[in-house]
Amino acid sequence: MTSVAPFPWQEDAWRQLLRARAEDRLPHALLLHGRTGLGKGQFARALAQTLICAEGGDTACGHCNPCRQFAAGTAPDFFLVEPPEDKKTIGVDQIRELIELLALTSHGGGRRVAVIDPADAMNANAANSLLKTLEEPPGSSMLLLVSARPARLPATVRSRCRHVRFAPPAESVAVQWLAAQGVESDTAQKLLDLAGRRPLTALDLNDEANLARSTEISAGARDIVLGKRNPVAIAEAWAKEPLGEVLELLIGWTGSLLRSCLAAAEPEPAAARLGPHRLLAMLDRLYEAEKLRDTSVNPQLLLESLLAPLAPGR
Repeated sequence: MTSVAPFPWQEDAWRQLLRARAEDRLPHALLLHGRTGLGKGQFARALAQTLICAEGGDTACGHCNPCRQFAAGTAPDFFLVEPPEDKKTIGVDQIRELIELLALTSHGGGRRVAVIDPADAMNANAANSLLKTLEEPPGSSMLLLVSARPARLPATVRSRCRHVRFAPPAESVAVQWLAAQGVESDTAQKLLDLAGRRPLTALDLNDEANLARSTEISAGARDIVLGKRNPVAIAEAWAKEPLGEVLELLIGWTGSLLRSCLAAAEPEPAAARLGPHRLLAMLDRLYEAEKLRDTSVNPQLLLESLLAPLAPGR
């Protein structure tokens, strides 16, 4: 039997939570947040399995009864709440059912752990119905909220959780992990640049179609900066792609330019032309745009507003 484990770049957060458990000060609600592609969901599941494991070790043993049930998806003290397959949101009925289940006595006599992923998919009624449980959890229950967009959660939810933020790891750590997944070092560094140093996103890009799309987007943005292509025409073409993916790739590209600008003696031409202040402003605009990705916003107009400031003379 195997157990779910945290990723190498999550070791500090993992140790801090294990120390809190050993000192009996583990919070009853955690908000695990950070950009996509950093493994927050796996961290939450690894922590949940470790907390219900009968052995009580620093990681789940993988062979006790709760661990076997966890692997089979039948652990009675673990609950996973996700949007239904045919929907994008988590509804109030799902949260009410979770609250009822958490109120029951633990089957193993230990913790009952729930993972809500992504927590920002809860609609307003669902989030509001969770407030009392976040404030006064029944018994030894624990809630793990996972979110790439925590700002979309109500402040009342965020304030009732201890925050654990995940940031992109050092390049050496990410390259080493990608190498263990069979990605060559030179390719890994290129993928990490495109992915904004997010290892799981980089691994997803290690595919001919995905790599072609990401290369096309970074090349298109670079051409706008250098005055070779029109931002309106590019926005029109990119509006046909999934908006979230385009924004993620633009964030990665902008971040790589910023690193080039700050670290390289001779930054690449696009980075040199924009400079750190404009790149930081671009990142701010992209992060704000991410908040609109699941709304009724017009993708082409949004992309035009993001790309136009990159053009020469802006």
